[in-house]
Amino acid sequence: MSSLVVGVAMLVVLGAVAVVTVVSRGCTDTDRALTASIVADPMFAVAPPGADAGAVVAGPCDEDEDAASAAQSISDGSADALAFYADRANQLGWVRGMGESDADVELCLSRPFEGTTAFLVVDRIADELDVSIQADVEEASGC
Repeated sequence: MSSLVVGVAMLVVLGAVAVVTVVSRGCTDTDRALTASIVADPMFAVAPPGADAGAVVAGPCDEDEDAASAAQSISDGSADALAFYADRANQLGWVRGMGESDADVELCLSRPFEGTTAFLVVDRIADELDVSIQADVEEASGC
């Protein structure tokens, strides 16, 4: 009887480890390739007239992350700069209405991206805009 209890306990522990592994898979080679594509996305190629664009920074790719991302800071947080990104996103095929949206962001758009859905967020932080793109090969959650 005690060996049966030990066997069941081991299965429960192994099952819990498997669940943790599935929930937090960490960064994979696919995520790294997707991150490289996101960094090269044309949304980051042009800044609004008169604005300074910071470097495009890839998101972390380690055991705690399971999504690909990149972001860029723009020195102009004006309504004109936000309109520039809304127009540019529209030209590049980004659309509203896919996935969940955080009401606190200025712009939340999505589009198909290399076999998954990517999410573009343009958010105002103080007098700057933060432009970011995120995609996950396993789950498309939203902005």
